[in-house]
Amino acid sequence: MSLRLAAPILDLYDAVRLTVAEADAAAYTALFAADGALMPPEALPIRGTAAIQRWMVAFFAAWQPEIDEISFDAQGISVDVAFTRYTARGSYHSKTGGPDFAFDLKYVDTFVRDADGSWRFVTHMWSPNHPGPNVWLGYEAG
Repeated sequence: MSLRLAAPILDLYDAVRLTVAEADAAAYTALFAADGALMPPEALPIRGTAAIQRWMVAFFAAWQPEIDEISFDAQGISVDVAFTRYTARGSYHSKTGGPDFAFDLKYVDTFVRDADGSWRFVTHMWSPNHPGPNVWLGYEAG
């Protein structure tokens, strides 16, 4: 079951899908607050937009994610903060000649509304629903 997201948050996820499909690290990073963080499993947080962009450049150089399904099961939204919880399934396609991997992940995201009214990620945290390779390790954020 997937619930219907509030329009401004749905727009943000549409932008995520586009930036991931295009492997555009700069556009992906622009979706984050200045003090935002990626929180991959079994790794230290990647904090701040400069570090997020470096990490995403390295990640997109190695992998092309393909998102097949997203199912939202919780959200909360107030005047200036919001959260979502969801699962996503798809594949990571290797750009370096290695094997491709299917993914089945759970996520919790938090957001803040900027002074201009746009929503930005504060945290993007995920973990696998099943054991498998941890393709998120090994990318230095600097």
